[in-house]
Amino acid sequence: MQLFIFLLCFLSYGADDSHDLDVSVSGFPSDKGQVYVGLFNKSEDFAVRGKQFKGKVATIEGKKAIVHFENLPTGNYAVASFHDKNKNGYMDKNAFGLPLESYGFSNQARGTLGPPSFSDAKFRIEDDRKIEIRLK
Repeated sequence: MQLFIFLLCFLSYGADDSHDLDVSVSGFPSDKGQVYVGLFNKSEDFAVRGKQFKGKVATIEGKKAIVHFENLPTGNYAVASFHDKNKNGYMDKNAFGLPLESYGFSNQARGTLGPPSFSDAKFRIEDDRKIEIRLK
């Protein structure tokens, strides 16, 4: 019986495959509005509205925002964020489809005529982690 309890404890040690991620977003011109932060874990879903693995909305204080994601399994992720100045829930665009509100991605990745690729923005989570995104 003691061997069974020992093995049960031994096998369960380190089996917790959940990690936390803190995303610090900066580059806001003011504290007006809110920031949307989407966490993606599939390349085909990256930066597609409504396809995020997890998403959060945060207030801006001191021209910065911090978003906390919990219980993330080990894996590859990418983050897309934007400053929703007027709190309408959408990234406003001009007549040509170009963004009128600031946005940013993990790894400070940039795309050409669209969002960057998942591979350019991805990072690996194996432990608790903090990343920074600067909006442009």
